[in-house]
Amino acid sequence: MENTQVEKINSSNSLKKTLSMCILSLFLFLILILVYEYFRIVPENVRFTNITSTSVTVSWNTKNPISATAVYKKGDGGFINLFGIGKQVFYDTRDLVKAELKAVEQTSKNIAKSDDISVSMSEVKTEVKVTDKGKYYTHHVEIKGLDPETEYSFFVGDDLLYRAIKDVDGNTTVKTAKVAESVKTPVPAYGSIYDSMNTELSFDQLAPINDGIVYFNYVDRITGKKSNLFSGVLNEEGNWYIDVVGAVDDEGKPFMETYDTVEGNVYVELNINAGNLGMWRKIENAYVLTPASNTVINMPNAVVDPTIEGSVVRIEKEVETSVKGARDNILAKLTGEDEPTTPCVCPSGYSAYCPSGKTCTSITQRGPNCKERTCYKVNTTPAPTPTPAPTPTKPTIEDCSYFSTFDCNSPCYFINDSGNYEQCGVGPDHCNMGRLKELGLDCDDDANNVPQENNTCAGGAVLGQCTYVKGERCKQCKWVQNKWGGYRAIWSKVDDSLCDGKETQSVFNCPGLPTCDNGKLDLNTNSCICNTGYNWDNTFKRCVQVNTNTCYYPRQSCYINGKQGYCTGSHECKLNGEKCSKDGKEGQYSNGECIYKPEEDIDECTEDPKAKGCPCEIENEDGSKSKGVYITLRGICVIVGEECNVFFSTTGNYLNGTWGENGDCVEDNTQKVPISNISPEQYCWSRSGVFYIFQDNKLYECIDNILSGPVQNDESVAAKSCEAFATSKGTENKCNAGYPGWGAASYCYYDGVYYYCRGGKWMNVEDVNEEDDVIVGQITTIKPGEECTGRDMSIRCQCSDSSGSNRIINVGQWCVEVSSCLGGGSSKDNGKVCNLDGKRCDENGCSKSNVESNVPVLDANKQKSCNYPECRCVGGEDDGNLIGINQFCRETSGCHVFSDAEEVLNKICNKEGNTCSSENIGTNVCDGNKDVVYNYAYKKIKPTDRCVFSQEEEKTRIYRDNDRCECSNNPNKYIYENEFCISTDNCKAFYTSCMEQGNTSDYCTTQTIQQVCDKNGRTCSYPSFKCDGKIKNSQLINGISNSKEISFINKSVIDFKNLKVSAQSNNINSQYVIDQKTGMFVNLPQGEYIFEYEGQQYYFEVTDPYGNKRVFIDKGLDGKYDEGTDILVSDLASIVQIEPIELKYTYVLKQGFNFVSFPFLVSNQEYRTAASLLKKLNEVYKDTIYSIAKYDGSWKVVGQNVELYSANDFQLVPGQGYVIKAKDDVTIDVWGKPIKYDKDSPNAPVTLFKGWNLVGLYGSGVKQYTAKTLLEDINKYEKVDFSADNVSKWDNELQRYEGFQVSDKNGVPTEYGFDYPIYLLNSYFVRVQDGEGNWQPELAQ
Repeated sequence: MENTQVEKINSSNSLKKTLSMCILSLFLFLILILVYEYFRIVPENVRFTNITSTSVTVSWNTKNPISATAVYKKGDGGFINLFGIGKQVFYDTRDLVKAELKAVEQTSKNIAKSDDISVSMSEVKTEVKVTDKGKYYTHHVEIKGLDPETEYSFFVGDDLLYRAIKDVDGNTTVKTAKVAESVKTPVPAYGSIYDSMNTELSFDQLAPINDGIVYFNYVDRITGKKSNLFSGVLNEEGNWYIDVVGAVDDEGKPFMETYDTVEGNVYVELNINAGNLGMWRKIENAYVLTPASNTVINMPNAVVDPTIEGSVVRIEKEVETSVKGARDNILAKLTGEDEPTTPCVCPSGYSAYCPSGKTCTSITQRGPNCKERTCYKVNTTPAPTPTPAPTPTKPTIEDCSYFSTFDCNSPCYFINDSGNYEQCGVGPDHCNMGRLKELGLDCDDDANNVPQENNTCAGGAVLGQCTYVKGERCKQCKWVQNKWGGYRAIWSKVDDSLCDGKETQSVFNCPGLPTCDNGKLDLNTNSCICNTGYNWDNTFKRCVQVNTNTCYYPRQSCYINGKQGYCTGSHECKLNGEKCSKDGKEGQYSNGECIYKPEEDIDECTEDPKAKGCPCEIENEDGSKSKGVYITLRGICVIVGEECNVFFSTTGNYLNGTWGENGDCVEDNTQKVPISNISPEQYCWSRSGVFYIFQDNKLYECIDNILSGPVQNDESVAAKSCEAFATSKGTENKCNAGYPGWGAASYCYYDGVYYYCRGGKWMNVEDVNEEDDVIVGQITTIKPGEECTGRDMSIRCQCSDSSGSNRIINVGQWCVEVSSCLGGGSSKDNGKVCNLDGKRCDENGCSKSNVESNVPVLDANKQKSCNYPECRCVGGEDDGNLIGINQFCRETSGCHVFSDAEEVLNKICNKEGNTCSSENIGTNVCDGNKDVVYNYAYKKIKPTDRCVFSQEEEKTRIYRDNDRCECSNNPNKYIYENEFCISTDNCKAFYTSCMEQGNTSDYCTTQTIQQVCDKNGRTCSYPSFKCDGKIKNSQLINGISNSKEISFINKSVIDFKNLKVSAQSNNINSQYVIDQKTGMFVNLPQGEYIFEYEGQQYYFEVTDPYGNKRVFIDKGLDGKYDEGTDILVSDLASIVQIEPIELKYTYVLKQGFNFVSFPFLVSNQEYRTAASLLKKLNEVYKDTIYSIAKYDGSWKVVGQNVELYSANDFQLVPGQGYVIKAKDDVTIDVWGKPIKYDKDSPNAPVTLFKGWNLVGLYGSGVKQYTAKTLLEDINKYEKVDFSADNVSKWDNELQRYEGFQVSDKNGVPTEYGFDYPIYLLNSYFVRVQDGEGNWQPELAQ
């Protein structure tokens, strides 16, 4: 027993020892991994570059290629960090670029896939995740999201371990810059880096360096001052791109503006970290950077002198390991330490110069911390006569064979007798260009002098010949400059006129070339070089003899006494300006034609005194006259400043205004009382729906995102319930927003809290369940002057007005016919609808209101529910007001005691149909019996018939809105107007039953396809027996079809025949996520939408942009989702593309400058200018916006640090780019109407001019572009011959430019920088070298 216990103890101890050893081993293993990682990630040559107010770039290299990331912390401190705990991790620039483009590509693929693929509704850039990290020798990480004028320290590593760093100058922290005061157009610099591998290679054999970093700074030769340091990473082709518009000195002054002189004293210092190939330095011409001269490292026989411009030298200086905390040991020999600028001090008795007329003895003074200096001492005895220096040998052109790089424009050098490089000059007059030609670089630019062995293109064509390539069109064999400055014969795209319609891919002589009689063809310009004594006449495309007065053809150049003239049609030579006569009128000759003298411009009011804006007078009653202005061509004169009515399409109302001097009726801004100093202003601006605010015992209303008030006598249910809720301190917690999901959302604000009307009660918006139902209803198109009645069960109507606005209106509103009424009994506008309430024009303007509405009415005393989307109550508490479907008109407002209690007994007291019971009479409780008496009169119809009523039946029915029918085959089963009686709910069973009765197959097939199988009139199909056949034709009433023909604006939104929805969202390639388990939409953007299904258009509105939405077609018309009856939109297609009518666009602005575009029309017309929008945004967002600017060749800024918003005001239009300067980080919302752009509306032009263009893309169906594809599409546009080469973006988070440049090198487009996606809410600078006009983006495929 004891032995067993001892064994157990021993076993336990053994297990503990084993476990301890495992833990110790694991700990040691972890320590070894950390030690290994610590030395594996050792950073060298650390530099802090691209410093802005919000970002710093950290770059370094490692001894071996690794994947690396970086983190940061405020201030100094720390030595290492494990796993980047508590820190945001930033990735290499190259990895971010790949991830962003990959995300865009994947999203585009998802959209093009089948219906079972769902993609995020957010813009692609919000989805970018780096999952594939490359391994590099060099590392370039952009740290962003920093605070201005704040010190930061940085840690670099590879996810596991991060170690603190210091740069090559010993700095462990860097301070961000202050927020810039202004922004300028981009200043790109770019070039290429190659490796010759110490071998004599021809230029097309050089290897591009694609793992490297280029550092750029300006230097002033006079003062030695340097600019801030920029950096850029090399792409796969060895090309670099850096925008240097932000170059400043150490005091923040613009560098080039401060130090540049006419002598050109500024140069560029390029440092190249080529990773395992070492560090290199090059002095570059500061005035030739687009591109800079080619850089070739390890080039044999190259000039290697750090003082010579263009020479590339390896840096050989000793530096410390760039790790904070490392001991001061020498690790590596690198190059190029900056030379000291302070001269050494001369010893006693010596001075820095030799006095005039004296002889001196000189010595050279050197020191580790001073610049070498020659010092002089005056000789007291005559100095010995110096031995004359030998006369230097003058170099021959053959000696001048050393070049700093492969470049025809590179200076050449020879080695003098002292063994130093000495410059010969530039070009064939000074250099041995044959040395470059041996390497395949022909520097002769004259195509007319090309030797025969070099003058052919592919296919055997000689210079000047043409061919036609499908997709590229006309091309010519031309002598074209390559990327090294040399020339070669290659095929180049030319104007199609050179091929003159010939479209054969064989080689042929260009028919569009001029015929050079009396001259020869110049292959450089495709023009004629005329022989001596002849000049080229551009009008007639021929060489003509100089100084002759002989005329051969009209408008030929001719000469009279040495003065140039032009030949007339009668072969006379006439000087310009000579008098002539034609048809009895005196004129003068111009280029050989007799033209009349131009007439003086005629004032418009002189030509038409009654034109709009022309002055007039109105006689007053006392006989005096008042000055006025004509308002239209009809000749109506009004007094300036007199009251008028102005129509605002954003509200659909006529508001008071005054006549302006130009004849326009302008709004009287004193009508609205904007409340700009209360917090709900922003809530009003960023929400749709009805919004009331109760403050200081007053009620204010948000209409069209404008807060106005106080509201007087607002009898709407939402207004009353908000006021009652607020005055009762929340105890009277009942609300009604109309039929759920159809009416606009209702919000109420009081005592600092926002409430939302949900389920008949006011609920704190923060407590509202995120999941919500969105009910889809029908929408129909009506004509101007018609009322939206809802009688066809449509919840909204779309006006097909001539203006093309296609406005969506509510039931009970009218489509406006005229925007203004002009008085007078003879006016043709009389009787036309002039506002949404249905008012008509008469002699008093827009005032006639006794217009009969055709909205279904309900008699409150009949206790009947509304069977339409909306009904108008007659009598009772809701007299004249609209109620929603299945709601009741209230007979009384409460169950309090009247003189006779029976007066309210069983009266309907709320819209849900509750009545006052005997138990609650004398109280405000309304929860009595809902079993009210209905007095329906149903029309009985047969199976397959449609429920319709003739005009006569409408008049004779017991109740005007009694709209149901009873099917004879299903007693007590009622259907609504326009629905069909179902004759079978099982098509297969019907066919089988028919066959069992002994009928033929043809007969049963015919009978089956005529059976109606759903309420929408859909019939059975054969042989599938599905309920997806044609809709049964409508019955004819009195010979006229009762089915209203619906013509939809913005048609072809959704085609569900193939269960695929095809329309657009607000952001290009942005779809809406559908949760496949619940069928709910995730984060559907706030706005109004329409789509088409089975020939019917539908409408729904999203009032709350958060949470999940169950979107369904309410076939049961009961305001709630009924499974099996109602249709989930998510069941029709997994990715539903919806056409938005109006959307809320959200901009996340960063402190500083933000480049934005508005790919929509701002909904409220009052805010479609920069000044008005800026003023409104500052009211809403508490003065957080400095200015809005645009660039159209020069900067136009509205509101820069001042409140004079109207100065330099301009319109905000799609296609134009804008710059918003923000005081702080802020997220703003702007409501807008998306621009429809598809095959039916193919028009979304962007205007481009020569130079820089700040633009934005727009259009619902526009193609997803990147910078590269944008340039490609602009350059291949056929209607205008554009030549664009650069797209630059301003990174709002980095607060600096990044660009993508394409230049033609060696006949092939060469890319500098990295490609990136183009987003619709951002603006971009596009540089156009040639061509002006409108460019049309492509549609998405």
